[in-house]
Amino acid sequence: MLKKIFIISLITSVFYLFLSFYIGVRISTMGIILSLVISTYLYYSFFSIIVRLQTYYRLNRVVAALFFTWILATPSMGLLYFTTYHTLPEVSLVSAMLHEPMFVVSTFYQQIFAFPNFLYLLALVALGILVERILYPSSKPPLGHGDVRPFSLFKNYIFLLLFLIAVASQVRWGIIHDLSELWMRVLYVILLFALITVVYFYIKTQKSFFRGLFRFSLWLPFILVLVLPTGKIRDFQLSADTHTILTLSNALFQSSKSAQFHQEKKIASEIPSFKIQTQFNVLYIVVDSWRAANSFIVKKESSIEDSILHDFFSKSFVFNSTYAPSSSTETAVPSLFTGISSDQESKRIASAPRLWDYFHKANYKTNYIMTAGSKWAKLDVFFKSFGLDTLWSAYENSTSPSKTQEANDDANTVDYFLKFSKETTQPWFSVVYLDGVHYPYIQKPGYIIDDCELTNRNKWPDKLLNCYKNAIRYTSALVAKILQSVDLTKTLVVITADHGEGFNEHGSYFHNQDIYSYAIHVPLVIYLPEKLKTSLSRTDLKTFTLNTTTPVSTLDILPTFLHILEKTSTNFVRPNIKLSGHNLFEANLNRIIFASGCYAEYRCYSRDIAFIDNNYYLIFSPNNKDNTTAFQLYNKEDITQKNQIESEQKNKVIKSLIERAKAIHPFARLADQYLHK
Repeated sequence: MLKKIFIISLITSVFYLFLSFYIGVRISTMGIILSLVISTYLYYSFFSIIVRLQTYYRLNRVVAALFFTWILATPSMGLLYFTTYHTLPEVSLVSAMLHEPMFVVSTFYQQIFAFPNFLYLLALVALGILVERILYPSSKPPLGHGDVRPFSLFKNYIFLLLFLIAVASQVRWGIIHDLSELWMRVLYVILLFALITVVYFYIKTQKSFFRGLFRFSLWLPFILVLVLPTGKIRDFQLSADTHTILTLSNALFQSSKSAQFHQEKKIASEIPSFKIQTQFNVLYIVVDSWRAANSFIVKKESSIEDSILHDFFSKSFVFNSTYAPSSSTETAVPSLFTGISSDQESKRIASAPRLWDYFHKANYKTNYIMTAGSKWAKLDVFFKSFGLDTLWSAYENSTSPSKTQEANDDANTVDYFLKFSKETTQPWFSVVYLDGVHYPYIQKPGYIIDDCELTNRNKWPDKLLNCYKNAIRYTSALVAKILQSVDLTKTLVVITADHGEGFNEHGSYFHNQDIYSYAIHVPLVIYLPEKLKTSLSRTDLKTFTLNTTTPVSTLDILPTFLHILEKTSTNFVRPNIKLSGHNLFEANLNRIIFASGCYAEYRCYSRDIAFIDNNYYLIFSPNNKDNTTAFQLYNKEDITQKNQIESEQKNKVIKSLIERAKAIHPFARLADQYLHK
């Protein structure tokens, strides 16, 4: 029996290893060896558990077959992720998904149950049934002896009492602190007590204590997989099957950590109330995944995706070189509304006011209106500051039976805003966060000009990019509808994006993958009503105009607002907080902008970091041990970044950039060490 389990485990490992090769996963020689050893061992452990459950507890054969199918299907998650994003999933991403069950359901609905993936799933079900038939012992021979069974200690009243006390303590913790973490903590207790009773089973069913202890020690690597960090796994470039199993197992015990974004209560008292003399409303529009390459920022011709907004852009300040601080939503959004960059400790977010908090102190009605779910990566914890009156999500208020994020139309979000703006009598500050430009790129009749293909990868990237363009056209129409509904004579408008989007320009699709220009170069348009301009000096406006042609960051939006409040208010006191962004009403000559995929102690999709000045775009990759490949240098105006600068001046330019960047980011000091190897 045990030989059968081992042989099937080895065959499964080899199959997925070859499949990983086929889809293009890069695997080192060490990775191949480790993958075969670890994945075979893990499959052996999983299969053995099910066989023991069948033998000792008469586990239903249908249920057993489903368990076998689940084990066999698990690597497919990594394979599907890789075929979509050209990278293996990170523990932090899987951890966040595990905290968002509806996100997992919608992802399964899109990818697992989509044709032809559904046929693949049916094949795995058939394979699971076949494996169950092969491994299930028809004569039910005992794998141990006596009355001792796996998990038998749960029949012991003292052991059961200790287990219930441990569970109760976790329930108490969840009620007091965070209910969303409760099921993970209870799961940890269950697995811990199950592990104790399995150890007891192995020892009691052997003729000697040491033989039982030895047999159980074979499970030790499996236990370590569950509790040890897997951040180093990518260094080995394991195959998709091993990586997925390790990542999924480890993510069970990793908190999403965004609870650190709970705002400290003392913040409310640190900002005194003030009055804005030149009152104006604030409309802050964020379009998820909108890159500058598909906007008026880069394309000036009239036939592009956002042409419906050209008249508004012509009356606004359009910043041509704006970069997001990160290529992922859950790291970019906290920076966007606090002005604190991703190189800072995440606890600084907890001690920082959000932009709407300031306006709340000026007796403004504040809200954050969004299409997607607010709980993704626990961003609702960040949103719920003292100064936000309303947090509304179209996804969470949807009556759609499928209740998937993608089923919701940005039009619902816009309708909610229109209702709010008509009914409120107070001056208001409103964030409108639109999600239609995020994959799967909402397609609406009347806005579909380019032939679009979302699922057939043979037609990517061109047909997928067409879907993206169609989505921008529709979103632009919704933005125009919002702008037509507000009184622009007394409304300050900001239009920007959290990050960009990729279409295989450098081997990756969508975002979170890297830090090239298409991932972080975003639109930034700021409209100042004439009444507000009169409160600003001529020098302010001249410098503001000058900065539209220099590199800036979305981190600069909050400091810029603080300057406006100082100019238009009485009794406004700027809090003593060190901000990462710059005031756009001040000259920022010879400035370096940076962006990364990491938020210290919070999220880290990629350690790569970009340093950008007026002329150059430098990407530093600290995971590349060879200093000749750790740096990529491009001309800043080359937004496609197909050709690196390889002139004799390259090293001199890199050294100059790094020397200046050392004052603003710790990774620059690491880059300096690479240069001097």
